[in-house]
Amino acid sequence: MAAMKRQVGAEPPGGARAREWKNEEAAAAHIGMSVSYLRMDRLRGNVGNRTPGPAYYKIGRSVRYDVRDLDTWLEGRRVDRTPQVA
Repeated sequence: MAAMKRQVGAEPPGGARAREWKNEEAAAAHIGMSVSYLRMDRLRGNVGNRTPGPAYYKIGRSVRYDVRDLDTWLEGRRVDRTPQVA
């Protein structure tokens, strides 16, 4: 039986998107916030009316952000200015 090789950049079986990881500098650039914002969010958590940061993964001393979580976080902050018809 021949071993199957996965092409670089190809989608995993089942159509699920492979995870793409970003470090805190790349994550901050992705969401348009500062690295210090992400660090303070991880340190303090949810405080008062401060906007909570995106979900993250702590792997040993490393912090990584899944691009899907960053995009979900951004979508959650979207403001739709479409007029509401009553």
